[in-house]
Amino acid sequence: MQKMKRIEVLLPDALVQPFTEQIEQCQYQTYTISGGLSGRNRQGAATPGLSDASVTILCLAEEAQPMIATVERFLTRYGGIGSVIDAQGINVG
Repeated sequence: MQKMKRIEVLLPDALVQPFTEQIEQCQYQTYTISGGLSGRNRQGAATPGLSDASVTILCLAEEAQPMIATVERFLTRYGGIGSVIDAQGINVG
């Protein structure tokens, strides 16, 4: 197994394309998007009629810092929420 970082980002569907354009500029360009999510935001308000997306990025721990910096800049400027989780990669090659 390899040491990995799993970067999870929740943002409005409308921001998915500009977000993926930003992260594709990083060396590591593999990610998964799950759209059409609903729930409550940090203030406890539901957003009926609007949907959110989750973007998951899994990369080697030693390659993660540029991606984390890119994600942080985007979220600071446009909004959304993110997390970075230590992970163990299986069948990563």
